[in-house]
Amino acid sequence: LDSANQKVDDSMSAYNDAIAKLETLQAQIDENTAAIEQLEQEIPEKQQAASDAMREMYKYQQGSNQLVGVMVGSSSLSDFITSSTYMSQIQDSNSQTIEELNDMQAELEQKRTELEEQKKLATSMELKALQSQINPHFLFNTINTMASLTRTDPDKARILLREFATFYRGALENASDLIPLAREVEQTVRYLSLEQA
Repeated sequence: LDSANQKVDDSMSAYNDAIAKLETLQAQIDENTAAIEQLEQEIPEKQQAASDAMREMYKYQQGSNQLVGVMVGSSSLSDFITSSTYMSQIQDSNSQTIEELNDMQAELEQKRTELEEQKKLATSMELKALQSQINPHFLFNTINTMASLTRTDPDKARILLREFATFYRGALENASDLIPLAREVEQTVRYLSLEQA
């Protein structure tokens, strides 16, 4: 009975830990979802700016020799230097706008990937939390049933005890997420027989 009580305490502790982790994960999911929504709102504007910047860069590259045009149009060396610096700043600004769009799109894709992983993890944690919550009740109910049967039907109590031991051994061995279907069916049949007893 002490072992059973310890298992119940462990299960409740695991449940509380899983719930705390789940709440933290849900906060991360909410934060990630908000970041995705923000990026999705900002990207169209950034796409337009990048498109405009690319058009400007194309015009600049396709035009006749821009340096000659600036030199001819400049009235002094100071005007030439100012015009050249201005054109260079425009090119840098256009390049930066395109880079910002690429960075935002990469960040959006990363956030979406993180969100999917977080949702999968949350589903797994919810399942583990539920399993931790169910185990103590199932354990106490089964032990109470066996205790009652030891007085009224000892043979049935013995069979039930063996099934119970086999079930829990299987549950502990199958701690991984994926197990063969045949083993899962065996465990389900044992669980139902214990619940029906």
